[in-house]
Amino acid sequence: MNRGLIGITGRGGLIGWHLRALLYARGVAWVDIDLRRDDPLDDAHRAIDHLVHVAGITHASPEAVREGNIAMTEKLIGVIDAASPRLASVTFANSVQSRVDSPYGVGKSVSGELLRAASERWGADYVDVMIENAFGERGLPHHNTVTSTFCHRVVRDEPLTVATSDERVFVHAQDIAEALAGSISHEVLHGRGTRLALPDLAGRIRSFERHRRSGTVPPLPTRYDVDLWNTLVSFAFGADGGHAPGSAEMTDGELLSLGPDDSVQLGFRRRASQRVVLTSGRARLDARCVLSDEQRTIDLGGAEPTVVDVPALWTWSLTNAGDAPASALVTAIGSRSSEEAMTVGV
Repeated sequence: MNRGLIGITGRGGLIGWHLRALLYARGVAWVDIDLRRDDPLDDAHRAIDHLVHVAGITHASPEAVREGNIAMTEKLIGVIDAASPRLASVTFANSVQSRVDSPYGVGKSVSGELLRAASERWGADYVDVMIENAFGERGLPHHNTVTSTFCHRVVRDEPLTVATSDERVFVHAQDIAEALAGSISHEVLHGRGTRLALPDLAGRIRSFERHRRSGTVPPLPTRYDVDLWNTLVSFAFGADGGHAPGSAEMTDGELLSLGPDDSVQLGFRRRASQRVVLTSGRARLDARCVLSDEQRTIDLGGAEPTVVDVPALWTWSLTNAGDAPASALVTAIGSRSSEEAMTVGV
């Protein structure tokens, strides 16, 4: 999908937002198709080259979930038909639940069949991406996977209730976005999933939160650990204004020096949070989530060095808020490749 205009449904959901953030980071053009509108695709963007159907209904009555997902797909097909399609590809954000005889499973299964048939009629390649237990930044507690609920509760000192020892496979939303964008194969996506029992997930999140509150970063030996840590950071961001880290947390990173009234603008990292340690002076950190109106302002400084973890996919700036010079150390946590670690300007 590196060429042409991409049409995306489901912009407001976890997967839809992560897909849009991925395309934004790469400078790829897309248009949102809002199936809640009477005219989901305006005249200026009817000639899309690729279609990614992410929108879906998960929380409603059984009938509304089953029929709603099917009706949404039928509406999308009608919209594309009316636009005289020239599509090269159609990608469906399907679910492993489509293999299960449940309202949601049936809704997704039928939707996939409808899209596959329409793709053949349009002469477009059809790609079916099976998704399970997506988690990541901007997940909604009690709506997306249990990871979102656990992270939401632990940063608020609420108990993590684990009613079963079942194992589940967890996949980060950016990995799913890469598969939907055609950057990785379904086989690679499957290989990035991590199987974990729910009690183990709860224990790992509790341990990570203890580290976060002490100002330390836990050992992060796997890709999943990095993603889980950065997801927790996103839920905690702005909740408590920072912590006093041990000296081991301040030995590496990029040093920023700010004179009085100086300000530095930073970009975002797609797959890494950024640890900001104010080592001297006072400063104000202003941050904004990409493709969102969500913002945070955090005041830093005092007798001890303070640290704030800026989540992945947040742009931010640091401004000297005192009369004396200020300095800060910035370290990316989770960089794995040149693309995933790149900083994109505000």
